[in-house]
Amino acid sequence: MRKIITHTLVAIMTFSGATLALAETNTDVGATQPRDFPSVKSAVDARKASTTKLREELEDKIKDIKASTTQKIMEIRGKQEEKRDEMVQRKVANQFTKMSDRFGATIERENKILSKIESRIEKIKTAGGNTTEAEKMVVEAKTHLTEAQVAFETLKVVVESTTITTTATSTGQATKTLLQQMKDASKVVEKHIRLAHTTMEKITGVLKRSNPKPQATTTKEEN
Repeated sequence: MRKIITHTLVAIMTFSGATLALAETNTDVGATQPRDFPSVKSAVDARKASTTKLREELEDKIKDIKASTTQKIMEIRGKQEEKRDEMVQRKVANQFTKMSDRFGATIERENKILSKIESRIEKIKTAGGNTTEAEKMVVEAKTHLTEAQVAFETLKVVVESTTITTTATSTGQATKTLLQQMKDASKVVEKHIRLAHTTMEKITGVLKRSNPKPQATTTKEEN
């Protein structure tokens, strides 16, 4: 009985000593490895600052790329507008050149015809014919040819003095305005050329009636 009690007491004392030793060991481990919260916060803040700096650098690069791209786009648009303006100016110049050649040649031809008519009037007048009506019509024909020439010269001034700007909108508007002015002026030129030609045709008919008929001559027969 005593042996049992003795063994029990020894076992209790042994367990108690082991528990105390374990508690002391855990206390030592906690003491040697404390948690450093300020160090962790500093590391987090440093990482945030690094991320912010990287983001700012990326944003600056993106801004530079956008600015460079915008500049290139503006340069390309400028070149395209210059080419478009050149094409428009060539178109207007070509159209005016054709119109100028046609009207110039027509007015010159009509003036030559009128000069021949005037020469014929002088001959008929010298021969004793009545050319009063024809002379009045010559004045009318000359007036129409003068009006045609004035309209033609006005058209030249408009074309030569018109400046087409570099923006697409103003270029289109300036071109429309110029082409409309050319169209209006050409109508005036054509109108007076047509009236002058019609008048000269009428003069030709009047001169045929005004031209004195040659007197018949008789010869006596010799017996």
